[in-house]
Amino acid sequence: MLTNCLFGSNFCTIFMLWVMVMFMYPQLG
Repeated sequence: MLTNCLFGSNFCTIFMLWVMVMFMYPQLG
């Protein structure tokens, strides 16, 4: 996860946001 942040903060933000959404709303996955 930290390695992904090194490639681009924009991608890291989207990835973290997606993980949080999937964690809060597992039925969406």
